[in-house]
Amino acid sequence: KLAYNPKLGSLSKVKEGYPVDGWPIIVGISTLLKQFHPSYAKSFMAYVGQFVRVSVQAYTGISQGKNENVTRLAGELIKNSMVLVEQFCDISGLARSAFFEHVPQYLIEMCSNLP
Repeated sequence: KLAYNPKLGSLSKVKEGYPVDGWPIIVGISTLLKQFHPSYAKSFMAYVGQFVRVSVQAYTGISQGKNENVTRLAGELIKNSMVLVEQFCDISGLARSAFFEHVPQYLIEMCSNLP
């Protein structure tokens, strides 16, 4: 439903009729998590980090195959997840380095260069 838009530098709706953009969702997640103990935000970061690590592992397995469409979709999924985390850290006031506890920095830099 959402995809990274390089012109806007954020997640935006894919279909014109979809009523939500990326920033309101991220602000909503941040607002919701700020109402609870800070450990919930750390758990959220841990779950997203686990998702990114598993997706990268699957992406490397898929990219060695012949199906370019699946490889492209997996790359977009990883990139969208990375943008979500980056914007979540901006909105929440967390240091971006907080995500490095869950995903190594070199992996984040590698994922930012995905097509």
